This record gives sequence, C-alpha cells and structure tokens, in this order.
Amino acid sequence: MENFQKRQDSLRNELLKIKNDKLLLNSVFEEHYIRGLVANGKNSLKFKLPFNLHAPDCGAPDCYTTELKFEILNNSPLKLPKKIKINGKEYGCVESQNWSSEFKLVESNEQLVNYYSAELKSNLYFTKKGRLIYFPHKKGKSISLTELDKMYENWEFDDAELTPYLSNRMTTMEYEHFMDKK
Repeated sequence: MENFQKRQDSLRNELLKIKNDKLLLNSVFEEHYIRGLVANGKNSLKFKLPFNLHAPDCGAPDCYTTELKFEILNNSPLKLPKKIKINGKEYGCVESQNWSSEFKLVESNEQLVNYYSAELKSNLYFTKKGRLIYFPHKKGKSISLTELDKMYENWEFDDAELTPYLSNRMTTMEYEHFMDKK
C-alpha cells in the first residue's frame, strides 16, 4: 500500500506540472480541476460534473449518470457568484431527462463551497480535499456539509430513498486515469 500511495503522489505531482492554471490551483476547485471536471475557458470556468454513483454501494459506476453543468466568471481573484444556473441531465440506462435550476451560494470559504437549490431541494458541495457531492434531499432548507457528515456517521442512507450522489472521478485514488494518453 505504501508503494501505491507513493506512485499516486508522484502522478499527482506530474499532473500539477501539466495542469498549471494559477486561478484554479490552490483554490477549493484544485482537485476537481486536476481530475478534469473544471476547465478555464476564455471568459469563464466551465464545470461539467458527472455523478455516476447514486447509492452507498461498492463504488462501481452506475449504468446512468446525473450530469451538472454551469459556468462562472474566471476573474482573478476568483469570486464565486451568489447565484448560478445549473443545467442538469440524466442519461444512460434511464429515460433521459434535462432540467435547469438556480442555485444560491449558502457557504463559501477556502475549504468549502456549498450551493443550494430551493426549487430542487438539493445541495451541491465542493471541498478543497476533493469531495464533490450532489444531494437531492428534498428537505425544505439547505443542509450544511457538517450535517451531511453526521448523516454519514449515523449511516442514515441504508434504506433512504435519496442518497448523496458522488462521482467516481472524484472517489478514485488512481491518478493515472487523469494523465493525458497521447
């Protein structure tokens, strides 16, 4: 296991040499950028977030994906907007669906970003440590990441109808998946 971790640390360091966008590095979105979920375009940061883990199981990707897309201005220093419009799409082995909703920024610091949609009763979380969670909980208020972590601690998702969605791109420990294969 020690050799595996050394190899992954080495690969991550190589990715940091290649992916050297100063706006995204050392931001709450650094790990998401390294793993290809955030790109810096001409005028905006483009987020394309594929959530393909919809239940607390073995961690293998599901046969369908819930994808969230949005953009924010790429001004330096990075300033998160109070509101973003997210376009969502479900596709794969389910009937394809498209939707959009406004999400409001409810929490932001150097370690965490939390957006909430009152319409969808859903939270979208990013952490500097590389967590990415979309939680369509259907409660009438935003849920903090601390509250969500307590729900995980108490394992409230075993028989739950709605569980936090994750992305295998963010849960894998294998950085070779993000190396450019030219």
